[in-house]
Amino acid sequence: MPPPNADQDLPEGGDAALLDGLARRIQSGDHDAFMALVEATERDLRIFATIYATSLSMVDEVVQATYVTCFQSIANYQPRGTLRAWLKGIARHKLLKDLRERSRQCSVDGEVLEQLLAQAGSRDLEQPDDGTEERVARLQACLEELAPEARRLIRERYYEDRAVNDIARLLERSASWVAVTLFRIRKTLLVCIRQGGAA
Repeated sequence: MPPPNADQDLPEGGDAALLDGLARRIQSGDHDAFMALVEATERDLRIFATIYATSLSMVDEVVQATYVTCFQSIANYQPRGTLRAWLKGIARHKLLKDLRERSRQCSVDGEVLEQLLAQAGSRDLEQPDDGTEERVARLQACLEELAPEARRLIRERYYEDRAVNDIARLLERSASWVAVTLFRIRKTLLVCIRQGGAA
């Protein structure tokens, strides 16, 4: 587990005091407060995980594991307005572990695209974060610039979590066409995001 209050550079929002209040209640044994904490933070945590994960199933696993670790370790949290960053630090640690494992597995299985996505996610996580909300806004702007067919491919692969072969059957294309096109789209999106959201 990462050290408590890791990743403090991430934006906290205006509810740090409310979250710290929930943390204190959880530390006192209030299980309803934990559910309130999940409701208050899950959306941001999912957005954070989605930026780096290679699939929706990985996002689900990372978010679930983050809250399990949070519940187990909340006694160690020192309430000082950094609970969101503390949660994202846990998620970052879990993402790195999962992405490295995914990259190794894809190397064995010969899944080149998935291996490249996992490696790119790991590299991005290891670099200093420039602000999650800003990256999400850039990604959204870049997605809107894509052609309709490219947007559909992204939606089917990363929102609907469909396998490449399933997308190929759905679109009546070859699996290699889908894989190569997704790779090109992702490369285009990365360039766009680095340019500040302008395609």
